[in-house]
Amino acid sequence: MNLETSLSTEEVILAAARKVFESKGFDGARMQEISDRAGINRALLHYYFRTKEKMFERIFDEALERFMPLLSTWDQDLEESWELKLKRFIIKFITFLKTNSMLFLLREIIRKPELLASKTEKHRKKLNKFVLYFDRLKQERLIL
Repeated sequence: MNLETSLSTEEVILAAARKVFESKGFDGARMQEISDRAGINRALLHYYFRTKEKMFERIFDEALERFMPLLSTWDQDLEESWELKLKRFIIKFITFLKTNSMLFLLREIIRKPELLASKTEKHRKKLNKFVLYFDRLKQERLIL
């Protein structure tokens, strides 16, 4: 199997898995359904991804990588009021979730919060800045 075929097969598998995870969540997803949707046999699926957990982790990581830059956008305009910043961020956040079919990401984080905790070290600085900003707004009683 050459590298080009290998990458395209892996991408086909990930696209199929993404659809199944998005519609059924981690617990409802089945390896057989993913292999059927990808048009491959289960042996090939297991060659690329030994377990459902490893496949899900890859999809989760990719989704998180697309999401994290959004956190940097909330404070781009220093002249804006916090209300306008928050409104703009919420609109971007909801649009992002819709256009990236990532509501499953939120569902899985709610189902298993430690998923996010284990992945955030790489993005800790962005997250801390985001959280500190909202802590300051709470201290100033601008938000509840």
